[in-house]
Amino acid sequence: SRSGQDAALREQLVSNLFDGGHFASIQYRDHAGRVLVARRQPDAVSSVPAWFVALLPLPVASGEAWVAEGWQQSGRVEVRVSAREAYAALWSGLLRQLGVQLGVGAALCLAVLALLRWAQKPLRAIGEQAAAVGANRFVLLPEPAVAELRVVGRAMNTMVVRVQAMFAEQAARLEALRNEANCDELTRLPNR
Repeated sequence: SRSGQDAALREQLVSNLFDGGHFASIQYRDHAGRVLVARRQPDAVSSVPAWFVALLPLPVASGEAWVAEGWQQSGRVEVRVSAREAYAALWSGLLRQLGVQLGVGAALCLAVLALLRWAQKPLRAIGEQAAAVGANRFVLLPEPAVAELRVVGRAMNTMVVRVQAMFAEQAARLEALRNEANCDELTRLPNR
């Protein structure tokens, strides 16, 4: 300090330091401990909800140092840090992080939805194949790309081929029985 005993200069130096906004309080004391200059501001944080401040109590650091004028000590300064900026930074960081997480969550939900639709496409095709068999239409499908559904696709195609062969065999047998019932065995002429 080069302020000497000038009270106005001490006042101005403390005010300049305090106006930076980083301190909750600054006190300048003399050798006897009397407060010569003091500045205080409330720790209330206007941009941060009170529940957030109550939920995360931050320890407030304070410090003190001797003020020397040359080789002689002229007093002591005590500063207490303000937690306002820390709370404001934490709150804005939390809001930013929440926004990022919501964005990533929405993107993941859309990706999972697209994946499910892609995985359901072969299932729908297999369901349509089963309905076609019930309507006497025998459709063979390409094997699905999904490994778990490939087995089901193969089994359905095999079933379609077997059912088609069984229906063809039954139709041939039915035609043979119809011919046997409606035609003479010896002449193969229609019965009356």
